[in-house]
Amino acid sequence: MVFQTAIRDLTQQRHDEEQRLIHGKTLGMLELAGAIGHEFNQPLMALQGFIDLVQTKFAETDTISAYLDKMRQQIQRLSSLTRKLNHITQYRTKNYAGGETIIDIDKAASKGP
Repeated sequence: MVFQTAIRDLTQQRHDEEQRLIHGKTLGMLELAGAIGHEFNQPLMALQGFIDLVQTKFAETDTISAYLDKMRQQIQRLSSLTRKLNHITQYRTKNYAGGETIIDIDKAASKGP
């Protein structure tokens, strides 16, 4: 009886410790994701403005305009990613190349704008 109680206590302690670790990882991930999202948005907005300025000056050049459009598309992809980072609310991971585990941004992010 005492042995079973001790096992239950150890099992509960292990569970509690795992929950503390997950909570700590989640908090760290939320803080990092928020900082990255905020810091990335500033240069992305500046790049978007510079592209708009260049495109108004070189609008008649199809080649330059096509490259600027491709740059704008990539900036929009990065902006979408930073929005997801700013909406992360939970700790979700996925397997990555080489057996690594990384944050699954799509599953970790709540649905936002």
